[in-house]
Amino acid sequence: MTTPPTQHTLLSGDLLPTIAQFQRGACEDMRPFYALRRPLSNLFDDSGLVHDAAMVSISVKLTPWIHTYGPARLRLLVACLPHMHDVVVLFAVYFGHLDLLPHLPLAMESNLPLLDIAAARGHVAMVQYLHSTYDKGVGCSTLAMDTAAAHGYLAIVRFLHFHRSEGCTHAAMDQAASHGYADVLAFLDAHRNEGASPMAMGLAATHGHLNALAYLHDAAVRRGDSRRWGTYVMDYAAIEGHLDVVQFLHLHRPADGCSVNALNGAATRGNLEMVRWLHMHRTEGCTTSAMDGAARFGHLHVLAFLHAHRNEGCTAEALKSAARHDHVDVVTWLLEKKRPVHDHVLDALRQSKHPQIMFKLRQALALTTR
Repeated sequence: MTTPPTQHTLLSGDLLPTIAQFQRGACEDMRPFYALRRPLSNLFDDSGLVHDAAMVSISVKLTPWIHTYGPARLRLLVACLPHMHDVVVLFAVYFGHLDLLPHLPLAMESNLPLLDIAAARGHVAMVQYLHSTYDKGVGCSTLAMDTAAAHGYLAIVRFLHFHRSEGCTHAAMDQAASHGYADVLAFLDAHRNEGASPMAMGLAATHGHLNALAYLHDAAVRRGDSRRWGTYVMDYAAIEGHLDVVQFLHLHRPADGCSVNALNGAATRGNLEMVRWLHMHRTEGCTTSAMDGAARFGHLHVLAFLHAHRNEGCTAEALKSAARHDHVDVVTWLLEKKRPVHDHVLDALRQSKHPQIMFKLRQALALTTR
C-alpha cells in the first residue's frame, strides 16, 4: 500500500518546515520570546555594556529552550521572530556560548558592541572568533581594552592591541591599577602610549594593591618622572588601613608625604596600628577630628592612645556624637578624662535616649556650672 502524498508531505522533515514558513504566526515553543521584542537599547547601561540583570532574564527563557530543542532550531527561531537574532547573539556573546553563533545567519546588521561585551566578560575565544569571522556588525571601541584591562584579562588586552585599531584610554591603566593587575600595567606601559591619569596611584593605594603601586613608582623612576603624586595617595592608603602601602610610600616617596587626613581617617576607622605608626613615623599629625571621629564610632582604644600621646584634644562633638550613637564606654571615658562643660553636657543629653548614658550625663550636669 502506497503512502498518500499528503501523508508523505506532512511526515517529511524537509518539506513540512518549508511549507510552515509561509504560515502566519510562530511555533508554539517560540511564543515566550514575543515578550523580548523590546528595544535593545533598554538592555544597555550608560557605559555601553549590557545590564547583567537583563542578560540573566534572557537566559532564564533561552537556556532551557536551547537545551530542549537544540541550537539547530535557532535558525528557525530567528526566521519566525527576526527580533530574536540580536537577542540570541547578545546572549551567546555575553555568556561565551561560541557554539551557538554558527547556527545564526552570518550577517550582523545592527552593529551591536559585541567585541566590547565579549572583552568585558573575559571570553578570549569569543573575541578572536568575532574579529576573524565578521567584517562588520561587531562593534568595538576603546571600551573593549579598557574593560579587559580593568578585569585583568591580559590575553584579551594583548589580542586587541595586536589585532585591532581602536586602542584604549587612560582608564585602562587606571582601572588595572585600581584592581591590582600589575601584569596588565606592565603590558600597557610597554606597548601603549595612553598612559595613566594621576588618579591611578590613588586608586591602587586606596585598594591596597602594593604590587600595582610599586610598578607605577618604578615606571616613573625609569622615565625620570619626578613629579609628585600628592598627599592624597598616602592619605587614602592610611584611611583604608593598608599599612604596607603607607610604609612603601613613606620609604620610596617621602616628598609626597600625607596630610592630617591620614591620621584623622585612621582614628575614625579605629585602626590603632595605623594611628600608632603615623604618630611615630610621620610629622603631619592630626586635628581634633581624630578624637571626634574615634568617639563617634566608639573606638575607645584609639581615644586612649591619642589622649596619652597627642595634644590636639577633641571638641564638644566627641561627647555629643558618642551619646547619640549609644557608646556608653566612650561617654564614661570622656566625662572622666575631659572636664565637662555645662552646655556641652546638655547638648549631649539632648542627643541620647540611652538610660545609662542619660544617667551619667545628668550626674555630670549636676557637677557643672553655666
